Amino acid sequence: MKQTTIYRLDYQPPAFWVDETHLRFELEADRTKVFAKLLMRRNPEAAKTDLCLDGDALKLIALRLNGDEAKYD
Repeated sequence: MKQTTIYRLDYQPPAFWVDETHLRFELEADRTKVFAKLLMRRNPEAAKTDLCLDGDALKLIALRLNGDEAKYD
């Protein structure tokens, strides 16, 4: 993986504030399931952007937004 230099001037205010994080882990011999519930709100002082969830080598099983099944790619 190529490393990229990130400068302080490149940082922007977060688009969303995370007020609460709830995590549950199910540990098995060959895998781990992580259940995460995030209570978030948009930062009114940040540029309006879509919420982007990044993860390496992860398999997304389900995503719900405000209790409803959400579409994702």
